[in-house]
Amino acid sequence: MAIDERARHKMYLKFEEVFGPEVAAIAMGHLPPAGWGDVATSRDIAMMKRDLEHFAEINRQEHDVLAARLREEMRAMGERFQGSLRSLTMWLVGTMIGVATVALVIARVT
Repeated sequence: MAIDERARHKMYLKFEEVFGPEVAAIAMGHLPPAGWGDVATSRDIAMMKRDLEHFAEINRQEHDVLAARLREEMRAMGERFQGSLRSLTMWLVGTMIGVATVALVIARVT
């Protein structure tokens, strides 16, 4: 038998009649608000635990894939940066040699 609000109220009135309003309130406070059908069983909790463990494993696998992709992207960016740094260094060295050459020519001419 499902306990609806009408049945709960009827039970409360009987408790109140037999034990008084304070004990009736305490007793009703220990009942689940919508009946025992809404209370989780240990089987429900075990199923939820398995679901959460499965979700955690999938999450770990996705994390590992993303971490590997991030490491690969960072390695590629590092290689591109090193190439750019080499080009910039060579350009700066060439520019300094050119400026030094111009300075030496000017110094000899004057």
